Amino acid sequence: MSQAFTNPFDFEKPVRDPELFAGRTKELKEIDYYLGLCRGEKPVFHNIAMIGTRAAGKTSLLNMIEHMAEEKRILAVKVSLNSESSTNDVILFKEVFDAIMTRGAEVGMFGGIGGKIYRAFRTAVDMLDASVEIPLLFGTAYIGVKKGGASGGLSQQVLVHDLKKLWEEAKKNDVPAIALLFDECDLLAENEVLLQKLRNIFSDIDGYMLIFAGTESMFPAISEVFSPIPRFFKRIDVGNFVSVEETKECVLKPLSAQEKQLVNLGSVAEIHMITAGNPYEVQLISHYMYKKHKEASTPQIALDVGVLDNVLLELERLRERGGHEVADIVRRCYPDQLRALLATLECPSATIEQLSRFMVLSEIESHSLDQLSNQVSYYDAIVEGLIGKVITEDAERRLRFSGGQFDVLYLKYFAFSKGITEFQFGIPDQIDASVETKLTHVLLKELPEYETNVRFDAEILLQGPKGPKAKRVIFGGKFRSKEAKPGEWVTVFSFTPAEMESRFYLGDPSSIRFRANVDWLKTGFVIQATVKDQAHLSAISQKIESLRTKLLVLGIEVLSRDEVQITTEANALKDKGDFKGAHAKYDEATRMNPNSEIAWANKGLAFLQRQDYGNALKCFEKWTEIRPRLPVAWENRGRALIHLGNFGDALESLQKAVDLGPEVWSAWDNRGRALLNTQSYDAAIASFNRALALKPDDRDAGLLKGICYLRLGRHEDALVCFEEFLQYAPHHVEALAEKAIALYELGKLDEAASIIGGLLAADPGNLGLMNLRAMVLSRSGDQEKAISICSEILAMEPEAGFAYFNRACFESRLGKLDESLADLGKAIELDPMFSQKALDEEDFQNLREDPRFKQLVS
Repeated sequence: MSQAFTNPFDFEKPVRDPELFAGRTKELKEIDYYLGLCRGEKPVFHNIAMIGTRAAGKTSLLNMIEHMAEEKRILAVKVSLNSESSTNDVILFKEVFDAIMTRGAEVGMFGGIGGKIYRAFRTAVDMLDASVEIPLLFGTAYIGVKKGGASGGLSQQVLVHDLKKLWEEAKKNDVPAIALLFDECDLLAENEVLLQKLRNIFSDIDGYMLIFAGTESMFPAISEVFSPIPRFFKRIDVGNFVSVEETKECVLKPLSAQEKQLVNLGSVAEIHMITAGNPYEVQLISHYMYKKHKEASTPQIALDVGVLDNVLLELERLRERGGHEVADIVRRCYPDQLRALLATLECPSATIEQLSRFMVLSEIESHSLDQLSNQVSYYDAIVEGLIGKVITEDAERRLRFSGGQFDVLYLKYFAFSKGITEFQFGIPDQIDASVETKLTHVLLKELPEYETNVRFDAEILLQGPKGPKAKRVIFGGKFRSKEAKPGEWVTVFSFTPAEMESRFYLGDPSSIRFRANVDWLKTGFVIQATVKDQAHLSAISQKIESLRTKLLVLGIEVLSRDEVQITTEANALKDKGDFKGAHAKYDEATRMNPNSEIAWANKGLAFLQRQDYGNALKCFEKWTEIRPRLPVAWENRGRALIHLGNFGDALESLQKAVDLGPEVWSAWDNRGRALLNTQSYDAAIASFNRALALKPDDRDAGLLKGICYLRLGRHEDALVCFEEFLQYAPHHVEALAEKAIALYELGKLDEAASIIGGLLAADPGNLGLMNLRAMVLSRSGDQEKAISICSEILAMEPEAGFAYFNRACFESRLGKLDESLADLGKAIELDPMFSQKALDEEDFQNLREDPRFKQLVS
């Protein structure tokens, strides 16, 4: 007689108990943040859209939101959606009001469940009695619809009035917000009019949070109605469990402490791989794994073929109930047809030609070189035969498996039963990622452990067809489990994304990198494989060499040298001063991959180093085209523009740099320089202050800030900046000269003269310092000496217009009007700008009425 037992794994129902809920730490944290915002002194009410495939766990997550809301005293109510409520606003809002009234009465609103108002509400909606009074206006319309005596929907004014009334009552009971939880929102997305009404109503009132849960297919409709969508909804993606740890948590949580010790953790890793972390499948397999443990009294709760057979039997029972035509066809498929169907899931959106080559790639080692083309043709024929039955082909000849979620699940486990176990579902419209996954498996599958770091040439769209494009980086790996003891959890080695980034570009003695160009995709990618045992690197190289010709026949060229390595070689030549050789290497790298960020960036920096700012700008423009959201790319583009004197465009680039990377001190520094050159001194000071806040030892920013103060006439502030700078660089010529100017403007002539004298002793031919010395002497009253210095300047540089102008000023002070007018005329002749400056110059006060002066300045 069998012993009865309870199976803790219920794969048919969503999780309701928070103690059994697994994973979703990131999602829960984000949701908790938005729930918390409605409880502050200035509450903000955000709407949330949870998007995920069916059976991804959205309903379970809604249940957890309900618990989280209750802990914060938020009134969380679930609104049932069905074919009736999703097409009729009266029925929908009856569900909304009913849920709020009932849940609210449970926490004391309107006098509680036994209160007069709630009883009257129940009489109105349950008995369709219009004679009872309730504080909501919708009652009459609802009763009219149900009795068939009224048509049309509810007015927006009525709905807004009623929802405000409910919110007012909630606040009286210390309820900070009302959260409306809508599941199965794909139904709602089919009714644009109803969506628009929801948008219009909830845009006008406070106190409510809308939380929608549905699949990706609902999002376009919501995006269209609630545009711009980021302003109305915070999107949270609900996918499969990403890490094995999440799957482990899902398996272990329902078990007792004693049972947890019996779980074979190696089996958990296998479950994660088989299910790809799908919560429903994890529960399904765990159910039958536990069932076998109890019925057969096995020493461990572990996965084996018998468990998977039982999963398939469960799916068979569901299939036999009818309504699963695609699964019925799958049942009749022979193994190679099953492989073709699985390939449409591994490499979704591929064409026939691409899919057949992808399939042959999986088994490339089992075919001779002259068999490859025949095998491609063989799979072409198989796929052709399945189109229209279980494979659909769109107008662009892209293929997809035509079954739904159950059919996919059935296909997977039916394939397992036929011994087909090596497959991994891909991402639609990212065929190159699917090919990379397959190629990596082919080349590295014999290694016990490795980590991969992949960079793709092709960009993908973010946030829908109108969103920005971005490059993709994928980290992957394989972890050792063969040597692990039962129940032992082993992590061999793991790097953070930042470490992987550094290893990719700087190289690593424990890694090998190679490029794959896929002819039938017109694109490629670079793979870096890192191993724990360096002896495995030669094994990878040997594997690549053994398959190189076969891969080439299949349309995949594998190159041992990639654009990163070539760029590294170019940088080495540049560092040795061989710029010609370096640029030849940079060009080779950009020919290999025209969108190689690292090649364009380093080529631009090499041009910048050689002060070839025009070519540097071209490289940086390409860099920002490739990485439009990378702050350092825009910063370097701005630097090149500053050197070219195009300060307006430089400022635009540097503004983008600080918008994208407000934490980057150098971007604020360079932005300040652009503003200084456009004479926007106050804004430049603010930018230099941001740079200094991020990097207090940015001495140049302090110096340039002082120059801005000097141009604004804030001489005391300027002097402070110069003195602070000179504490660290006491012999800095520019800083000393600027300090001398500040001292001159402040009337501290002796100190200014002392600094200028010291500078001229070291650089006696410096015209700027000579001019400054002449100005100090003039203000000190020694006009003759000042005039003499101007004459020395002109002897050295006959076209120094500033020397003519200043000498004219000094001569005017001495009353030498003819000489003054002659020098002023010469200055204006060299630079017409001096005519306007003469009008503002006080030293020419005694020449204002002279006709010759008027003629010069006119």
